[in-house]
Parts: sequence; C-alpha cells; structure tokens
Amino acid sequence: MSYNINMFLKYVYILKKLLLTSLILSLGFALFFTPTIFAATLSDGMNASYVIGAGSSTQDFTDSGSGTTASTFNGVAGGSVIDTINNRLFVADGKNNRILVFNLNPTTKRLDDYIADNVLGQADFTSGSENRGGAAAANTFSGVRSITWDATNQYLFAADLANNRVLVFDLSAPITDGMNATRVLGQADFTTVTSNRGGAAAANTLTRPEEVHYISSTTTLAVSDSSNHRVLLYDVSAITNGDPAINVLGQADFTSVTANRGGSVGQNTFAAPAGLAFDSNSSYLYVAEGANSTAAARVLVFDLTVIDDGEDAVNVLGQPDFTTTGTTTTQTGLGAVITGLLVDEANNRLFVADAFNARVLVFDITALTTGENAENAANVLGQVDFTSNTLAVTQSGMTAPTFFSLDTTNDFLYVSEAISSRVLIFDLSSATLGSLTYTTNFTESSSNTGTLNGSRIATIADDTFINAGSTLTLDTHYSLTNEPAGLTPVMTVNGGGTTATLTFTGNATSHESANDVSNLTITFLDGAFTNTATASDATGYTDTVGTVTFDDAPVSSGSRSSSSTPESRAKAQQAFSDYYAEEEQQETTTPTPSSNSPQNILNSGQCSADQIISDNMKQGDVDGTYSTYNNGNATEVHLLQAHINRILAQEYNQAAGPVDGFFGPLTHLGVERLQTALNDILQPNPILDIDGIVGPFTRSAVNGSCGGDGLSL
Repeated sequence: MSYNINMFLKYVYILKKLLLTSLILSLGFALFFTPTIFAATLSDGMNASYVIGAGSSTQDFTDSGSGTTASTFNGVAGGSVIDTINNRLFVADGKNNRILVFNLNPTTKRLDDYIADNVLGQADFTSGSENRGGAAAANTFSGVRSITWDATNQYLFAADLANNRVLVFDLSAPITDGMNATRVLGQADFTTVTSNRGGAAAANTLTRPEEVHYISSTTTLAVSDSSNHRVLLYDVSAITNGDPAINVLGQADFTSVTANRGGSVGQNTFAAPAGLAFDSNSSYLYVAEGANSTAAARVLVFDLTVIDDGEDAVNVLGQPDFTTTGTTTTQTGLGAVITGLLVDEANNRLFVADAFNARVLVFDITALTTGENAENAANVLGQVDFTSNTLAVTQSGMTAPTFFSLDTTNDFLYVSEAISSRVLIFDLSSATLGSLTYTTNFTESSSNTGTLNGSRIATIADDTFINAGSTLTLDTHYSLTNEPAGLTPVMTVNGGGTTATLTFTGNATSHESANDVSNLTITFLDGAFTNTATASDATGYTDTVGTVTFDDAPVSSGSRSSSSTPESRAKAQQAFSDYYAEEEQQETTTPTPSSNSPQNILNSGQCSADQIISDNMKQGDVDGTYSTYNNGNATEVHLLQAHINRILAQEYNQAAGPVDGFFGPLTHLGVERLQTALNDILQPNPILDIDGIVGPFTRSAVNGSCGGDGLSL
C-alpha cells in the first residue's frame, strides 16, 4: 500500500516524540546553550549558521517546538524562495495553511530578525485552519507546500496540495495580509477544488501537486502532479485561469495517470514525482520520485533543450540504472521520500533532500554523463558520513529535510525541515570571514592633564579594514562606549589594512584614579571590513576589555624625598650613561642574570652594581609565559619588581607592590610609574616612553640607578 507525504509525517511524528526524549537526556545543558556561529565552505556534517522557526528567538538549535505565530511553523516548514528585488523571504507553512513573508535587510540581503512581516493564506498570524475554516477561495490554502518565484513579473506560484491547484499571486504591489491570488492553474476558478476537476485527467487538471518550479529562461512553470504520476509544463508568459499545460513528462499523453505507465519502473516513468530543479547551463530538469514511500528513490534527469511528451530521461541518480528501485543509506543511494531538489548553478551542485535518511546529499553535476550513472554524492549535510541516518535536532543534525532555496548574494542555503518545525540556514560562502584580536591600552601621560598615552590596536585576520592608510569614521565604521568624556577618538588604519589603531586627542574631563576605565568597548559596524559585509559575522567584532589608567598626582621634583641630592643624581646620570653606552656596543651577548636576592634590595633600600637586570621584559601572555625582545624568557621579573619598589618607595613613599616573579597588570603599571620617576630623576636622553615595557633604554636606566658604590637616590 502506498502512502503520501502526509502519512509519512504522521509516522515521523511518533519518531519526534522518541527523539525529543532522547535529546533531553543526551543533550542536557545544550538545551540552554547558544552555539558559536561561524561561516564555512561546504563540508560534511557542517553546522548551520542560523535558524528560523523553532529556536529562532535565541538561535537555539535544539528547540523543535511548533506553533501558529509570526515566528513559528507548525510541524512542517515548506518550500522557501527569496525575492532579491523587494528584499523578501517567503516560507510555506503547510500545516498552518499559509505562507510567511520575512523582510530582508536591503543592504545585506539577510534577516534582521526572525519574525514574519506578512502572511498569505490567513487573515492574521494566529490562524491556521484549512481554507480559513470554510470553503476554498482566492485567499485560502489547504496544505500549501512548495513555492517558486518569477522575478520578472513578481509572481509567486504556490502548490496548494489538497485543493488540487496552483495559486498565482501578483506581488508587484505591496503585500497585504491575506490578499487574494490573481490566477489559478489546475482548476477553472478559485472555488473548485476536486481532483482532476471531478473528472478524468487532462492537460488542465491536477491531483495533489507536490512541487512547483519556475524556469525563467523559457517562462515555463514545471509542476509535479504527484498522484497523476506526471510532471506538467506550463507556458506562463501569459496566464489565464485554468490554462492547460503544453507538455508532459512521465506519461505518454495528458490523459494517462497510472504509476510507471501501468508497468515496471523505466526511463520515462514516474511513481509519485515530487522535487524539481532546473539547471539553465545544461537545460536539464531534475525530477525526484519521492512523494510516497513506494516511489523509486531516485532522481531522473531530463534534457529540455527540445521537449517531447513522455521523453526518456538522460540520466539517473540514486540508482545504478533506470529499472532498479529500493532505498539505501549510502553515498550513491537514497531513502524513500525525496521532496526537494535545488541546483546551485554557480558551483555546479545538486542538493537532494533525502528526508527518510535525515540528510541532504550534494552531487557534483559536472560529473554527470548521459546514460545510467550511479554517481557518488560529493558531500552530505545533516550526518557525519554517508552511512548514518540518525535524527537529531542540533546545529548540524536534521530530522526530515524537505525543501531548499539559495541566497546567491550571501551563498546561504535555506533547508526546510519536517518534524522540527524549522528552517536551517547554512553559510556556503567560499570567503573566510574576518577574525579580530586586540592589544595594548591607555595610560595617562606624565603631565597629568588628562591626556592619554598608548593606544588600542585591533588586528584583523582573513580580511582587511577599509580605508587602508587613512582613518575610520566614528559611528559609521565603529562605535565606542565607556570612553572618558572630553577625549576625541581617532581610528587609524595601516597601509595594509590589517590593523586599526585607536588613539585619543584632547583632555579627559575627569582623570583621577577613581575614573579608571576597565570596559572601554569598541564595536566595528557594517562596512568597516573589505569582505565581511556584516560586521557581526567577524569573530571578535566587538571588544569590551580596553582599559584607561589615570594617575592621581603628577610626579615632580618637589614631591620626592630629600634623599635625592645633586651628588647622587650626578652619579645616577653617569651610571645611566655608562649602561646606555654598553647597550649600543652590545650585539648578541646577554649578561648572566644575577642570583642576588631581591629582598636585599628591599631591606637595604639600596642596590649594588651586580644586582642588575639583564632581560628585556613586557607583560605576560594569557597563558603565563612572557613575550621578550631577545634571547630567551624573562627570568628576572622578581628583580625588576624589587627595583620598582625601591625607587617608588624611597622617592614617592608609595606602598610596595608584589615581588612574585609574574609580570602582570600591576607590574605593568609599576613599570609605567617607574619610567615616569626615572625620567624625572635621571632626565635621560632619550626620554623613556611611558609604556610599561622594559626595553633596552628602560633596563639601562634601572641598572644605571644602581651605582657601583651602593648608590641610594
């Protein structure tokens, strides 16, 4: 006994309950976890990037709830199409007997939200009855499943399954909720719904049309007339109600309707055709047999360059030849129900919705040859390999894929699913999206006027910033929050476009330590990157941990203790000059680190000539290691910390910081203050940068403050 797709859905409804029970036990916390979204080229078992319907409000890929709202589907998400002219996405919602219309962002051609803006087939978003609970009319559906789009005339064609008709909506004017269709095919008028118009099959009748597909190059509408076991081809260059088809495939004429022409499976026969797709490069029409479970589990390929009624297919997928049937879960075989097909003409790929195997097979159609051909699929979605068919409501799993559409602007593949009440969106773009990292921060200059030294540097990989060699514009290319008042930001892009450096001009209005900022936030906006159109698609497009550190009081000679004398200052300057001269002569050798205890420095308040640091150092990396300028790891952080405490405690009565051998944020701040103090005490030439980094000059200055006679500044 054969049964159609609706009986299949009753069967899988039982599987759904079992599936959800197992998912709750196995996924656990994943029900509340929002996964990382990322773009990728097509790969086996890849993750979807977004979801419409169940889970869309939180982008929760483990949600399979159904409903009758502006953001949910009832059990079966049907066919979808994209109107790139008016920036709209249409999705059929079969059990709610309606089509939802989502507005797309006119710039990115993507969804800004997952809430429908209009509805066809119902008066509002909360109604879902067949034919609005009454008789069929020009504005009702009974099981709408597949839709297709004529971009030139802005016609939306909808297969109205149980009403045995195809409705045509003229959407050249703005859409109004529940608006009427303008034309009908398969019936003489909008109120008649009987199979084959209540009589024998003919060129102008339909019985349970499963799928519609518009061929723009020939203004032809292909319709899978599933229960009549044929595909009808209509000339829709001009449409009147009840127009007859001009050609037929699968039957010898318009009046024959038996499965496989009353005999065995063959090269020119159908048993319940469903999915349709057309490749304008080759003029091949792909027809899937799969509207019921006794179909041949195959895809026939017809050459429509010249069409003859009942012509032979030129190729077959899913079976080794034109006479073999049977379902399998392999790289060449298919399951029982195949409702959707899609040709990606730019990449020569055919997507096949293998619903019973809970997967999508992807075939390379450049490899097709005329004749029987058991071609291997090139990729699979929904499963990790070609032999698995596990149902899963996850980011990479599927329950029963049914229909497709392709956004050629963004290379987004939309996959509708039965059971899980959702549409998965896969990013098939070949471009890798940008990834950003951030380094360095801001400190107040030694003048303590609220001016800032330092910068926040954003480095991008796999993309570039626009305006290379110039600047980005605030609130056009990036936004800032939590920045100190009184400052003007400047975002400068380097010549290669790989870094964007934020600096500030002007004076902060408030610049005491209490006004320190730990959450300076940079957010890059759409248009900031060369290739990544939507900024939020770039990893790290927003940075929330920039810091600004202010100093309560300026360092001046009057604030130092009386231990500094002209004599000691002269000795310090001479010692600095000696060490600075050594740095200029030094090439590859590095002094052996001193083993003297830093505690001796702290106890005596002095240091001897051999208590010197030999490493250049800067703040530790996140894993606890140290980034150095030359010759190995920084092993003398404890000595550096002791020198910081010695100078700052003696000269400015500041409390001692940690001596723990870890160059973290506190030590970084200590070095900045040390550099300020050394500039004031030694007045070196060149003046030290206040950057918290122990480079050759800062190291020489610290060592120069340790006179050979136990100098105390």
